[in-house]
Amino acid sequence: MLAGIAIVAAASLSAQQALSRQDAESLEKKLATIAARGVSPRPKTAAPLRTSFTERELNSYLKFAAHDTLPVGLVDPQLTLTGHRQFTGRAIVNLDHVRTSKPRTWLDPASYLTGSLELKAAGTLATSAGRATLHFDTASIGGVPIPMSLLQELVSFYSKTPDLPGGFDLDTPFDLPAAIREVEIQRGSATIVQ
Repeated sequence: MLAGIAIVAAASLSAQQALSRQDAESLEKKLATIAARGVSPRPKTAAPLRTSFTERELNSYLKFAAHDTLPVGLVDPQLTLTGHRQFTGRAIVNLDHVRTSKPRTWLDPASYLTGSLELKAAGTLATSAGRATLHFDTASIGGVPIPMSLLQELVSFYSKTPDLPGGFDLDTPFDLPAAIREVEIQRGSATIVQ
C-alpha cells in the first residue's frame, strides 16, 4: 500500500517537472500560427489545416506563458485531455473574491465560501462548423461536490472582460475564434481544425 502511494506521488511529481518553458514556447508559436490563419481568407474548397498540441504543451503554456493573463484569484490551472471530446480541469480559486462580489443571503451557497481552494471540474467540449458547446458533468471545491449553478457563478466571475461583462455562460453555445472549425480532443492531445 505504502509503495503504491509512493509510486503515485513520484508519477505526479514527475508530471509536474515535465512542464517546461520550451513546451510553452512551442504552443505559443502554434497559437500565433492559428491566429494568423484566422485573419487570412481561405477558399471554401481548401483542405482543412490541422494544428495539434499535447497536454504537456498546454499545461506548460498555462504555467509559464499565460499566468500574467489569468484573472486575479485564479492560480495554477491545469487541464487533462481525456479523449472523446472530454477533459478535466483544476485550478486554485480565491473564493473570497467571488463571495464578496455581491450581496448574499444565508441561503446562497457562495456566502459560505472562504479562502483559496482547489476547484475541479469534468466536462465535454462539442464543436462543429465553427461553433462550440461546453457541458460540465461534475464539479467540486476542496473535494466537496458543488451544484452546476455555483460552477456557473465561479466561471462567470473569473471570465468577465470589458467585452463580456457578465462573464462566460456555460449553457450558451459560442463561436470559435480564428476561423476554427473544430477542436478534436484525444487522450493527452488536441487538434485545432481551421
